[in-house]
Amino acid sequence: FKISFLTLSPFMNQDFGVGEKGFPIRARQAIAGAKTGDTIILKEATYLDAQGNVQKLPTLSFKIN
Repeated sequence: FKISFLTLSPFMNQDFGVGEKGFPIRARQAIAGAKTGDTIILKEATYLDAQGNVQKLPTLSFKIN
């Protein structure tokens, strides 16, 4: 999956590339400093279904409250 982190103050979008089996360390560090209103976005996330086929998830976004 690809990880983006959107901050509101200052308004900025950071892309952290591809995460495999977890978030890259720089993404974790950025998220640790998240403030209310910031957003974490996961793009191109996949999973294996019961038959072992790769399935795509829709873009997932999480807003920090």
